[in-house]
Amino acid sequence: MNETQLIQLLSPTSPRRIRVIENLLVGKRSVSTLYWGMRYGLLDWLGYQKHLTRQEMETAVNDAAAKGLVTVTDLQASLTPSGITLRQANLSRQYQPKALGIRLTVDIPHFWQRLLLAVQVVSEYSYHNRQYYPLRADYRDKQAIKRWFSANKSDVTTRLPDALITFFLKHNPSRLPICSATC
Repeated sequence: MNETQLIQLLSPTSPRRIRVIENLLVGKRSVSTLYWGMRYGLLDWLGYQKHLTRQEMETAVNDAAAKGLVTVTDLQASLTPSGITLRQANLSRQYQPKALGIRLTVDIPHFWQRLLLAVQVVSEYSYHNRQYYPLRADYRDKQAIKRWFSANKSDVTTRLPDALITFFLKHNPSRLPICSATC
């Protein structure tokens, strides 16, 4: 967290509670955090920086205050005119995430763990390899992949690659290495 990221989460019109922003970024799901996150329009940022520490947040607030970008009163921060100007300039220059809301419905770490494990299992199955070391995963994730694989064993070697290609083409075709010549 730095002062540039902090001012993107502050409002140009009203002060915002620093702890609410911190708790949103960390992913704390208390009634108060969720309510104020909704009121601030920042609920999509819930859990965006799960490893953010209180010290990092304090440093960002102090740095922004020292540069004259924010004023801090009663544990609330509000943007100064120079902070508002910098915020507007950064909105057009810096990447703004577009699909943050998916974090509210999908557990991203479990999704990636299951996806990698599923790809490994399907790959080993397609080469008729029964003796391999599966990726390290939680018991719950392994069981979910076992159930999924058992239910889709008959055509999984064709459906999974097709689904992955469709997914990557839909979201960003230039990132798909096998598609660089044909797409």
